[in-house]
Amino acid sequence: MLTGPLIPLLPALAIPPLPVPQPQQIGDRSDDEDSDGGAVDGPQIDGEVTLARTYVRRVPRHLEPLAAYIRQPRFPLLVRQFLYEQLHPDMELPESLDELPDLSTTRFYTYNSARSIFHAPSDICGIGGMRREYIRATKSWFGGGARYDCVLVVHDRDAPGMQGMHVARVRLFFSFKTGGTLYPCALVHWFSLHGDEPDGDTGMWIVTPDWTHGNRGRQPELVVIHVDTILRAVHLMPVFGRATVPEENFDATDSLNAFEAFYVSKLADYHAHEIIY
Repeated sequence: MLTGPLIPLLPALAIPPLPVPQPQQIGDRSDDEDSDGGAVDGPQIDGEVTLARTYVRRVPRHLEPLAAYIRQPRFPLLVRQFLYEQLHPDMELPESLDELPDLSTTRFYTYNSARSIFHAPSDICGIGGMRREYIRATKSWFGGGARYDCVLVVHDRDAPGMQGMHVARVRLFFSFKTGGTLYPCALVHWFSLHGDEPDGDTGMWIVTPDWTHGNRGRQPELVVIHVDTILRAVHLMPVFGRATVPEENFDATDSLNAFEAFYVSKLADYHAHEIIY
């Protein structure tokens, strides 16, 4: 559309060049946890999840008071069952609660976020194709509503894409130390795959949250997992029905509680497309 040389309308200004951002090294905890993440420099690894540098203060440090604080009465049982499975991976859970580890005197620390570093094959910004992102689990995000992110949990590294992963929503990040071993953990709400293949119209997998039904009504199906089993965050989009979303008293933070099914988005970023599909 343009022919001939371009003639500047203004004389050249002496503008210094912008500094080139440098990727963080794997293992460097000096990054800004309020950012959304980015490319990292370092060798290629399958994935790594670490809890935030600082724990949340003014939160109960023992199991039963912490369960009351987060309003999850089954939390102590789930933690004790998790530890039993860690100590006895080849054994069934005992029927008697007395056989589960006693954690009544153990101190617990909770966190608002965790950092995930994972291999993003198409990312040319970092040496080795590694990328960093943050997973949030907090009662208030920048003074607003709660934020409890969803994640991909690996259960079969040999299975392709979503067939080797579970989707879960993180309700709490925490850690505790017993027997000389530190256990960084997450309390998560499970989601199940709907069908054996992606949706025919969108090409995306559909998941539904798991619920238990009892005297207290419908409750989320919760479990405690080791953060090492988490690969990365995942974006879920509601499967809309025929009902109208209310215009009043409805916030985006309510979405994961209001809908019955969700698409596992392959459009959130190209890393998600490569990893999930």
